[in-house]
Amino acid sequence: MTSIELLRGLEFCAGWSEGDLRAVAALGAERQFEADSLLLRQGEPAAEAFAIAEGTVAVLRALPGGGELALAEKGPGSLVGEMGLLAEQRRSATARALGRVRSVVFDRQVFAAACRMRQPAARQLLLAVMARACIPVRVTQEHLAQALPVADAVRPKTTPSAPEHFDYRGFLPLLHCAPALGRAGLDELVARANARDRKSTRLNSSH
Repeated sequence: MTSIELLRGLEFCAGWSEGDLRAVAALGAERQFEADSLLLRQGEPAAEAFAIAEGTVAVLRALPGGGELALAEKGPGSLVGEMGLLAEQRRSATARALGRVRSVVFDRQVFAAACRMRQPAARQLLLAVMARACIPVRVTQEHLAQALPVADAVRPKTTPSAPEHFDYRGFLPLLHCAPALGRAGLDELVARANARDRKSTRLNSSH
């Protein structure tokens, strides 16, 4: 199976044209991992991101007294270590294959060069990575809103317990990689994020 075929089945590539898939696949390379092998290690320089096509990866954080804390499991369609494409930093966690894993690996230097050249493929991948980067920020904001309720005396009766919409327009330009998108790219990313939020709200309200 080629990198294009692996990407075609991933959630963040949904709606991409065949040309987009081919262009983004050219920025990456297929890589397989056996069970218990490491995709990335906590504390090491972040230089790659992994699009998981098959298998499951455990995300773990080392504890000061020894041992590891399981943070999450990432399955097919997930991006692992994507922040390594946006900035030079060290890994905040370890990712270990729970079984055989097939992935498309994107190197930060290749990605950065494509961004400097304003390649459309780099823009497509950047949109996907930034969309993923917004999710934990939005979740944190909602948790804070629930943990720090406004006093009843000043709370408008129409105000929900958590914000209905996250201000992507105000947040995204703060990211270091935002200039590479340009205004049109930011507009598109904001529209995608808001559409995803509306879909999530509809699904939650139906349960």
